[in-house]
Amino acid sequence: MRLQNFSLDLVQNIGVIKGETDFDLHNDYNLESFHYDVLSSELTVNWQIDEGDWIQPSLPRKLTLKFHNISFLQIIKNETDDDKSDDGCLEMIGLSDYNMRSDYKSVLAKQTSANNDIILIFLNGQSIRVNAESVELILEAS
Repeated sequence: MRLQNFSLDLVQNIGVIKGETDFDLHNDYNLESFHYDVLSSELTVNWQIDEGDWIQPSLPRKLTLKFHNISFLQIIKNETDDDKSDDGCLEMIGLSDYNMRSDYKSVLAKQTSANNDIILIFLNGQSIRVNAESVELILEAS
């Protein structure tokens, strides 16, 4: 999978990097939605900036990962719990070996293959595992 205009933070596994900016999807952003378009074979995963006083005002208000030409997509349903604040909080983002598609608990320390999946794991247990031709990062100021 080709990352078009960003890289994954493979050290902390909680964000994406574009240029000199590290976008912390665990602390600074909350999952807003995801949408799979069957006809175009695209997945969009959307985050909204958090309301915390630690948030830098220069950060974009919205952030989207857009996956193009999906070859594999699996979404694991969230666990039932009473703490709805966990629903939008990313626990981990990273690469995963496409041969281990039943593993939804770990990520790779480095890219091992051009066929690696990207996996997003949320605090509530929901996971999104995707393989696509490419993925781009879209930033929105407002």
